[in-house]
Amino acid sequence: MNTLWTKEEKDAFRARHPTKYPIEQEKHNSPNADVKTFANLIYAADYPEYKGLVTVVRRHKGTTTMQTVASVPAEHLGEWLAQMHVTTDADYYITKAQFSEAQTWDSNKLFALNAIWVDIDAHGETSSFSETERMRSLLIHALPELASLPIPNVIICSGRGFHLVWLIEQCAAELAFMHRAVSHYYGETIQNLLAGLKFAKYYSVDTGYCANIAGLTRIPGTFNTHSNTYCTYEILHSRRTLLTEQYDTVEYRSGKGRVSSKCCCHFTSSAVQTAGTRRVNALLTLLQLRSKWEGYRDSFLFALFSAYQMAGYSDEDA
Repeated sequence: MNTLWTKEEKDAFRARHPTKYPIEQEKHNSPNADVKTFANLIYAADYPEYKGLVTVVRRHKGTTTMQTVASVPAEHLGEWLAQMHVTTDADYYITKAQFSEAQTWDSNKLFALNAIWVDIDAHGETSSFSETERMRSLLIHALPELASLPIPNVIICSGRGFHLVWLIEQCAAELAFMHRAVSHYYGETIQNLLAGLKFAKYYSVDTGYCANIAGLTRIPGTFNTHSNTYCTYEILHSRRTLLTEQYDTVEYRSGKGRVSSKCCCHFTSSAVQTAGTRRVNALLTLLQLRSKWEGYRDSFLFALFSAYQMAGYSDEDA
């Protein structure tokens, strides 16, 4: 759909939706993160052709009402977020996709998609830094090794869990059925993986978040009023995949665009422990091969500790 636009149509669309940057205010507080790099990566700002609109939303602390802050052309969103005004009395979100109209996250106005999103919720109290780091390390290693899923491009620590983001080459709204199928498969596969990780009993996949491809996601660098922590993110790599290729790798019910749950992998504790043992052996081999560890000792020991836990050792033994 996007490639059918003429230059005149694109110019007319942008003329109707110009970028209006936030006005500098007294005691101006911007997001506490490099949101420009984040948004430029998510929405592929280096390929600005045929971009839609991304809506910025605010919810005041203690309420459930979502208030639209602005709708920004996707290629300008990074610069816009870097100048926006935020407080610790509200939660801030952006739409996961691009839209053809302003002030909406209605799937009927979906314009284009740039990423697959999976939300892993942490139930109970806010996770400690060490627990968050342990889950992050386990996910990065377990996804490709046990679940045969690619390593996500971005991991977002929302304050009460993780958002995993896989970048895809921009595709038109007509391929939303493929996106839903892949999102469902990723989410269900990761949920089954978490069920096999004894350290992850307080974590689960938010299937509604996966299914709502036109929904909202928290802005990094803003305050989570529920957990009283800031949302942070980490870029693991920037290689994009094709949605059509990912769609071809999952089995689905013909014509329904929905993954059959029987096709998703189920993981036993023994399989998880076996993978953990392989990680331990690989790290010990690396320890023998590498002679200089200045500046990396703590990171290495933490990774080794997590691997021993994954292999079935108690915290004390690990």
